[in-house]
Amino acid sequence: MKNQMSIAKMKKVTIIGTKDKQEQILKKIMKKGFLQIEDMSPILEDEEYKDYFRKDENNDEIGKISQKLLKIEKAISNVKKYNDVKKSMFSDKNIYKELSENIAENSYEDVQKVNELSDMIEKRGLEIKEFNDLIKELEPWINFSISTNLKNINYVKLILGTISLKYKKEQIELDLNKQKLDYSINVISKDKTKMYVAIATKNENLLQIKRILKQFNFEEKEIELQDETVEEKIQKIRITISNLEKEIETYKSEIKSEQLKVFENLYDYYLSQKDLKLIQKRIITTQNTFYLEGWMPEGCELENNKEYIIKIREEQENEDV
Repeated sequence: MKNQMSIAKMKKVTIIGTKDKQEQILKKIMKKGFLQIEDMSPILEDEEYKDYFRKDENNDEIGKISQKLLKIEKAISNVKKYNDVKKSMFSDKNIYKELSENIAENSYEDVQKVNELSDMIEKRGLEIKEFNDLIKELEPWINFSISTNLKNINYVKLILGTISLKYKKEQIELDLNKQKLDYSINVISKDKTKMYVAIATKNENLLQIKRILKQFNFEEKEIELQDETVEEKIQKIRITISNLEKEIETYKSEIKSEQLKVFENLYDYYLSQKDLKLIQKRIITTQNTFYLEGWMPEGCELENNKEYIIKIREEQENEDV
């Protein structure tokens, strides 16, 4: 014996209301939650009715609300991130509270501020990473310094760089000495794979020395020092990092955990606004009235009202629902 799935019977609903009360009426109907509203666009293609009815196109408004919803979602995520809120989005929340347009706009300004604060936190975090990377680059050169006398000699050029540890300093000096070049080479430090060297030479020998160094996989390094040692530069960078970390903590303190419920409610407010706009796209209007058709399950009730007229009839056989 075959199993038969029971299908709930539906009723056709027609609603006509005054256009000035359209939004208010649609909100009441939406709260019922059981009316499936049809797209009335085909009527506009009917020669008999096309001059009487029109449809409001509100794609721009829907797009703007969708963008707001995305930004509110981001703000909710940011509040949780910086306040260690463990619960999932919208779980165990209070029932949606209706908002005035003014309150909603003010709350949305707070959403934008939270997202801006989060962007600043991320930006400062990237800056800290860059400064920490710079410290790592500078640390092998911490014992390097330029004497005052050398700074004042215009015809002397200083080259900094790294050479693979598979080569010895003596090998490099041997090749340089073969060319009878004036130079001095100083190993500043070593790590597991390379040595960090400083080479001083005359300007006229610079290109020739670089050609010889290239044979030893020499990689030139530029360090910008402003009347400071490498160690002093690292200390200044660490102070900058400390100030950036304090700035991040200040930004985090401005993102409050109590904003979570406000933003979740605001999300529902704009979601309701979007649903309303989508419904308005489906209905048709005259100069003074709006007209919609839809379906509701048998057993549900809609009452006539002085603001609108409702006509309900039974579903007919073979009628598309």
